[in-house]
Amino acid sequence: MCKNICISLILLLVLFFGCEKNSVNPDGEFFTVEGKVLNSAGPVENATVKIDNALNWTTKTSSDGSFTIKDVTKGSHELSIKQQSDNGQFSIRNENIEVNKDLLLEALLLPKPVHLEEAVIDQELTVNKINLVWTRSTASDFREYKIYKHTTSGLDETTGELIHVATTALDTSFVDSMSHSSRFFYRVFVLNEYGQIGGSNIIEVKTGEFENNPEITLSEIKIGYLNKNEELWFFFQAQKGEFYKIAWYDGDLFGYTANSIEVACYHNDQETLYFPGGRLIQMNGAPKIIMADATGYVFLKITGYGTATGGTSDIEGTFGIKVDLLDKNEATVIEIGIEQTVSISAGEMKLLYFNSVADTNYTFSLQTSSQGGAYDDQISVLVSAYRENVNFTYFYDEIAGMIEFPSEDLEITAVATEKIYLIATGAYWWNPTILTIKIQKK
Repeated sequence: MCKNICISLILLLVLFFGCEKNSVNPDGEFFTVEGKVLNSAGPVENATVKIDNALNWTTKTSSDGSFTIKDVTKGSHELSIKQQSDNGQFSIRNENIEVNKDLLLEALLLPKPVHLEEAVIDQELTVNKINLVWTRSTASDFREYKIYKHTTSGLDETTGELIHVATTALDTSFVDSMSHSSRFFYRVFVLNEYGQIGGSNIIEVKTGEFENNPEITLSEIKIGYLNKNEELWFFFQAQKGEFYKIAWYDGDLFGYTANSIEVACYHNDQETLYFPGGRLIQMNGAPKIIMADATGYVFLKITGYGTATGGTSDIEGTFGIKVDLLDKNEATVIEIGIEQTVSISAGEMKLLYFNSVADTNYTFSLQTSSQGGAYDDQISVLVSAYRENVNFTYFYDEIAGMIEFPSEDLEITAVATEKIYLIATGAYWWNPTILTIKIQKK
C-alpha cells in the first residue's frame, strides 16, 4: 500500500513539473548560455551570474572568468553579474539578453569595484577634517557616487546618513567633519540611472582627544580645547621679579564653548601654588597677577568647573588663555598723603607704586565709584600689594570699597626701603569705574 502511494506521488510531481515547464516554454526548447566576465584587471573569478534571478539559472565564474548556464528557455531574459569581495566591495552589471539558440557572450566587462582608502585625519581645534578618497568607477553607465556614514559597520543606503553626492566619475574625494573622540564608518556607492551598480569597502574612522600645544606665547591668546574630565597643563617662560597678568576666557563670559573652567597657577615644580583653581564669575571674576619668584617655567592647570575639588565634570570645548608681562617702567607713582584716582575697565590691570621706608606703617584707603549691589553695572576692583623684587604680598585681591559698601583701610608695615607695587584689576562686568587711592604713613 505504502509503495503504491509513493509511486503515485512521484508520477504527480513529474506531471506537475512537466506541465509548468511547457507553460513557461511551450516550444519545449532549451539552450545554453555561456560567457566570460572580465574587468580592467583581467578575468573575474567567483562572480555570481544569474538569469532572471532564478536559482536553477545561477552559477559562479571560474578562474578564467567563464561560466555556463544550461536549460535556459527561449525568449527575453535579464542577465545579472555581481562580484563581491570579503571586504564588502561589489560591482554589478545587468543587461537584457535574447535567447533563441545557444548563446556565447565572449567578453562581459564588469566595472572594477571602487576602493575607499583609509581616511586622512586633519585635527583642528574644534573639529577633525576627514579626508575621504576612493578609486574611480569605470562603469560606462555611471551616473553618481553617494557617500554614506553610520555609527556601526552595518552600513548601506537604508541605514547610513547620506553626506555627499558626486555626479562626475573623476570626482573621487570628499572632506567630512567629525568632533573629537568620535567614531564613524564610511562607504561609497556607485549608481546608474536604474540604481546601484557598485559599492566600496567600509572603513572605520576614529578621532581622539584634541592635542593641545602646551606652550604659551606672551601677549597672544592661546586657544585650547578641554575634553570631559580632562586636566590640561600649559606653561610660559617667566623672569624672576617680573609681574605677569594671567587672563582666561570661557563660555560663561566670552564666546568660547567650554562654559566654565578653573585655572590654577604653579611654580616650576608644578606643586607649589601661585594661586589655586580660580573660576570666572560675573561681577567678581577677574584676571590674576603673579610675580615670578624664579627664572623658569610657570605652569597653568586647566580643569572643568568642579574638578578642582575632586569631583567630575562634563565640561568640554574651547577656551582662551592670555599671559602678559607688566612693564614696571610704565607704573604710575603714588605720592604719600595725596588722594589719586585711576580709571579701570573690565579685565584691565593698572600697575602703581610708592616708595616705602623700612619698618614704617602705611594705611591704604581704596574706594571706587561703583554703586554696589546686585544690579550695579560698574565693575568691582581687586587690589594687590607686592614688594619690589620679591614674591611677597602684603595683601592680595582685596576688593576696593563701593559707595554702598565702603571698605575699611588696609594697614601694612614695610619690610624694606624699596618700591611697593600696587596692582589694581578690573573685574569682568560692564562699565568702567574710578578707583580712588590714598596712602598715608601711620
